[in-house]
Amino acid sequence: MYMILIIGAIFEEFSSIIEKLALTPNNRYPYLTIYEYNNVVIAISNVGLTNSTIAITTLLKDYPITTVYNISSATSLKLKILPLVVTIVQKATYICVNNQNLGYLPGQIPGEQVNFTSNYDLMTNVSQLIDCDNFVNIGSGGTIICQKVQYDYIRTNFNSTIDIVDMECTALFHTSSKFNVPIVAIKVISDQVKVVKYNRSTTPSQLVRNLPEVRTKIAEICLKIIKYHYPS
Repeated sequence: MYMILIIGAIFEEFSSIIEKLALTPNNRYPYLTIYEYNNVVIAISNVGLTNSTIAITTLLKDYPITTVYNISSATSLKLKILPLVVTIVQKATYICVNNQNLGYLPGQIPGEQVNFTSNYDLMTNVSQLIDCDNFVNIGSGGTIICQKVQYDYIRTNFNSTIDIVDMECTALFHTSSKFNVPIVAIKVISDQVKVVKYNRSTTPSQLVRNLPEVRTKIAEICLKIIKYHYPS
């Protein structure tokens, strides 16, 4: 038997798919919410690098998971990547890590690689499955990016290679690599940091305004992935 894991951070982004499949929560763990549907585990880790690491470590140890899909929202740092666009992550980096004074590259934890990547075969399959060719690089950190000083730090230290940001993806990639389980991330853009005209973005209001459509797109993606793995 094999199982797939679909993991995100926020219940509100998954409420549509939970309702469509008439799922009820499995209260096995006090620190994360999971739903089971046939051989699919849908998990809500709660926000942040630590929460996502705890969640995926727990689930990879307790379930025979062979494939991980991180599906959630993200913030765009690029003007060409607009809200409600669906993207597929190629590379993930910690934007909250900087040990350059010790000789490491920005984003590199000592003793670890600089970037973590989506599994190539999974990425190719997902691209065809959801008809998406928007491939991006993501940076994950410990705060919501909504100020010009944050944007400037990322642009300067990562040479403008970071397209979108969140607070979980890189930790999920990192942990999956330790367990040698293939992973791919699909991110629906919920908001965009507008640094051209403003010192502070309108990210919070964009997020609230776009959430219903983000939620719908996430449900559609989840259904396609579930049907791909389990056609019946």
